Amino acid sequence: MNQQNVQLVVWLGVAVLALGWANLQIWRVRRALTQVRRERGVPKHRAVPQRGAMTPAPAELTSPVMAQ
Repeated sequence: MNQQNVQLVVWLGVAVLALGWANLQIWRVRRALTQVRRERGVPKHRAVPQRGAMTPAPAELTSPVMAQ
């Protein structure tokens, strides 16, 4: 094994460790957020309004000045 291969293995190892650490941090944050939601009584999935139910028509979004 030459020095270039060793360097490649070391850098790849560092990248794998960084990805593992990031994955662990994401898991911990999700767990903490889930716990906070449970304590506050927030539903897991909030209802999303249907498209067009409360959305104004495109004509309502434009300014009367721009329509001229």
